[in-house]
Amino acid sequence: MLTSRCPSLPVPGCAIGETRTIEINVWDAAPGSDAVKDIPGIPFEFVTPKLTVILPPAHRCTGAMILVIPGGGYLYCTADGEGFEVAEQLLARGIAVGVLQYRRNIFLDENQKRTRVYEENVALEDAVRSMRIIRSHAEEWGILPDRIGVMGFSAGGHVAATMSVHPEKGDPDAADPLGKFPTRPDFMILAYPLISMAPPWAGAIWRDNLLGEKFDPESAEYYSCQKHVTAETPPAFIVCCGDDFTVEDSLAMYRAMKAGNVPCELHIFEKGGHGYGMTTPDLTVTKYWPELLDVWLKGRGVIPTENSKQKRN
Repeated sequence: MLTSRCPSLPVPGCAIGETRTIEINVWDAAPGSDAVKDIPGIPFEFVTPKLTVILPPAHRCTGAMILVIPGGGYLYCTADGEGFEVAEQLLARGIAVGVLQYRRNIFLDENQKRTRVYEENVALEDAVRSMRIIRSHAEEWGILPDRIGVMGFSAGGHVAATMSVHPEKGDPDAADPLGKFPTRPDFMILAYPLISMAPPWAGAIWRDNLLGEKFDPESAEYYSCQKHVTAETPPAFIVCCGDDFTVEDSLAMYRAMKAGNVPCELHIFEKGGHGYGMTTPDLTVTKYWPELLDVWLKGRGVIPTENSKQKRN
């Protein structure tokens, strides 16, 4: 349970009566970007990944913040529906947001030609650094240091889960000032996440996008998040649908969390498929899962309940 009290309002870093948006380049120069920057048509985030921070107005601030990682199968970055539309939902709940537009390993050009432009897990590198950026600015933005979570959709869910099961501690002696900050989220929200990269059920398409067709089995094991849950893994909220190909992933992560005695809540809706975000109309899952998330966040003390609001006021 997260126990820090909500900050008194107004909160430093939150504009009174309006949201505040801050666009941050995740890297001064992303590692390896010199080799890709001149490829015709390559999206900007392959060279300069961006973290868009949006702070709620002072009267809505709860002191919580979520790093949102859109999906896209490690081929695209669906930053509109699974990024900025999600941000609107979270901001309405008084939660500050950082939407990450990250690098991928594969570039798909206008002729549908696939080119591997990075070998390392660059999406994870961008997410980890973004978490450090958020933690480094937490006090300035009015964010409580134990209420910083991560929310990932599909492949973004895999990134979120990976940084949660393989966290990096801050190094007080790091040459890079950001290296002083830890990368572990305080909680994770996984929407129809990819979890496993190893057989028997790992999807070959997104695994190959990330690891390559001739992947190292040890890498596939490392990136099978359900195999690395420990007592230090942050609590999780997971949502998926029974007619989605990620249902086995969600079940595996839930079982691993329960086996490790790590708090986890899983909701499986009958129908909804994949990629619905939080706002797709006319679906039962999108009608109810944001409400269920609210209850979970309040139960964990991430955002205040009505009773706690009254006590604070």
